[in-house]
Amino acid sequence: MNQNLITDIPASLKKLQNKILELKIAEKIIIQNGDLGYASAPSNIALLKYWGKTLGREQIPINSSISYTLGGFRSFTKVTALGRFFPDEIKSDALFSNQLILKNKNNEIIQIPHKMDRLIKSILFPFGKEIYLKIDSYNNFPTACGIASSASGYAALVAAIADLLQLQIHFTEQELKIWLTEWSRLGSGSATRSALTGDDKFFVKWETPSDHKIDFSETQNLKYHPKWRTLQHVVFILDSNEKSTSSSEGHKFAETSPFHKIRVAGIPSRMKLMEKGLQEFDFDFIQYLSEEDAYSMHAVMQTGEPKACYLNNETAEIISIFVKLRNKYEAKAFWTLDAGPNLHVLFMPDSLSFVQEFHQIAQKFLNRKINNIVNNFNESLIIGRSEYERIENRAHLTTTLS
Repeated sequence: MNQNLITDIPASLKKLQNKILELKIAEKIIIQNGDLGYASAPSNIALLKYWGKTLGREQIPINSSISYTLGGFRSFTKVTALGRFFPDEIKSDALFSNQLILKNKNNEIIQIPHKMDRLIKSILFPFGKEIYLKIDSYNNFPTACGIASSASGYAALVAAIADLLQLQIHFTEQELKIWLTEWSRLGSGSATRSALTGDDKFFVKWETPSDHKIDFSETQNLKYHPKWRTLQHVVFILDSNEKSTSSSEGHKFAETSPFHKIRVAGIPSRMKLMEKGLQEFDFDFIQYLSEEDAYSMHAVMQTGEPKACYLNNETAEIISIFVKLRNKYEAKAFWTLDAGPNLHVLFMPDSLSFVQEFHQIAQKFLNRKINNIVNNFNESLIIGRSEYERIENRAHLTTTLS
């Protein structure tokens, strides 16, 4: 595996990188010091999850997955071109490097993660050492605690670079989709499910190569029954601290669990069943499939070596309270977890009072306040300054339970 550049990329993406190089040579893409790119990307929560990656490959998942897009949980990213554009006869390493500034951390310039630096250099390979980036980014929700901040973060970064390169002008719609979803995947696997533009991207499928007999994965939106458009989402923040084991680390040890192969073997049939349930609005079946998959994924996490115990005792107790109360009221609601302790609840509007009562009971049980964030917005990935500012200035992307 090349440690400096990502080379395990599909032919379709190589073709697009060559197209960028040709556009640069033809002076149709000209980047100047200080040029800007803007994007905002949503997070997503997987209803059928992936855990584990193919060894020796770049971000190829062991199993396929289906997610629900959290349009109000967003990353906002601006990239600024830094560069010194030398004549060809001058050989010099530029005095620039990629920089990352996280607004959530008081505009602190932090050391850019190696995998992010490698991704940027790979994307900007047609520009060699001419261009580096200053990245200003923030999330409007807690980071690294099981709300897929890396998914929205990497999707927003890739899309902001697309805006810097003005790929909306130079690429067809299909070419832009390939470029966005593939580079996002190569940054952080689940980011590919946050990298679709346009309307009606509520449910997204990310398929492994074995499911469609090619060498790389594929990302696409799913058809669904219109009733799902009223689906609501809230996450209960049981622990906002950054998790001790990152998802990237956890994926490496999935195959050490005795349950891993059993879980993966059942995924193809469950994918088909979930797609059918989404198209027919079979809420009870989606509830069953999603909750069962969350338990099975966390069983794999907890039985691998080293163990990744994201589902702690407190979360397990709160899930037990949720299920008992849900079954008592026959509410249209189900829970799931990402790689973190925070409880995601998806529900239909007529079950709001149940969710509110559950919240009160859970707080009494833990004898403390449980913060919550309700998704209140449904747009997918957007690219460009005007769209960025439209969404950034929009009130109430998220709210809380009353």
